[in-house]
Amino acid sequence: MGMSLSRIRRTASAAACIGVLVAVLMIGSGVAAAKRTPAPPQPPGFSVLVPKGPKAVRHIALQSAAIKLINRANRHAFTTRPSCKPSFPHPSSRATHDVPSRQMLDTIAAFRRPAVAGDAFPARNVGAFGGPFGGQTYVDYTRSVTSASGKSFYVGVARSVPYAYHLSAACLDLEHRELAKLLAGESATLRSAALKEFAQIRRTVERAPAVPTTPQDTLWFFSKGPGGVGFGGGGGGTPAAYFLTHGMFMSSGGGSRRSTISGLVPDGVASVTFQYPRVVSNGRWYKPTVYPSAYARTVRVEQNVLSLRVPRGVGAAFPPRMVWRAHDGAVVRVIKQRRG
Repeated sequence: MGMSLSRIRRTASAAACIGVLVAVLMIGSGVAAAKRTPAPPQPPGFSVLVPKGPKAVRHIALQSAAIKLINRANRHAFTTRPSCKPSFPHPSSRATHDVPSRQMLDTIAAFRRPAVAGDAFPARNVGAFGGPFGGQTYVDYTRSVTSASGKSFYVGVARSVPYAYHLSAACLDLEHRELAKLLAGESATLRSAALKEFAQIRRTVERAPAVPTTPQDTLWFFSKGPGGVGFGGGGGGTPAAYFLTHGMFMSSGGGSRRSTISGLVPDGVASVTFQYPRVVSNGRWYKPTVYPSAYARTVRVEQNVLSLRVPRGVGAAFPPRMVWRAHDGAVVRVIKQRRG
């Protein structure tokens, strides 16, 4: 599995879950590839980001230095005030014979039909995905579904309380003070860049919506393993409301030129058109990725799932634009992926 559901839910709740760490790591991963020193090999299927020119190289190097200092301040806060450090609960998943919420049952037709023998998850996986931090799997509502291409998947529903981690104002203040100490003696340019970056991270944390504190039903989506045995790649934790507007998609296999994208979509979607431009932006500071040609393909949905090969590496398999259509051809939804 090259990439699972990492691009499905880019919501503010993710920032609330793990606070500054995620924001720092995401920014850090973006700037690391632009250093003058040789970058480590990219994972198969991911394009190497190339700065647009000398100005971009200088900017990226400055951001990289700023992020290193923010990370040091972050570690200092965790060390000096243990209450600031995230404490992840120990996973404790189990099975339940309860019935999922009506909203969840209404999203996918397979949940409303009687279960058959092939629907059961592999014995060792039953109750194993109640969420990344534990929960309950609705074992009577696991289903096997097959796309028009013949690729089979498991879908299921789990109930868990979302894990919430939010840096307090006191922790952010401590981090800010340590950052100011680390910046003493540094150039004015670096001080400005680091403080501006930290302020942006702080705003993201402070504006993040509250995470629910009551159990939530979420969808999970897995490809089957080799020969249809066991689990392949996948994941989930997606609420019904988000699924209805974005679906769930994962990419796998292939090298730098081809990969497979698979998707789970709500009832009422009969086909999905995937649209990939020839030129893909990589943001302000990096050169765009240019492909031999644009690519578009419409895929029929069967049992709420689809799967197709695309002429993009696994890291670029998620299309910038998708069009969902109903059985009569009417457009149900247009989904655009935000680019840097």
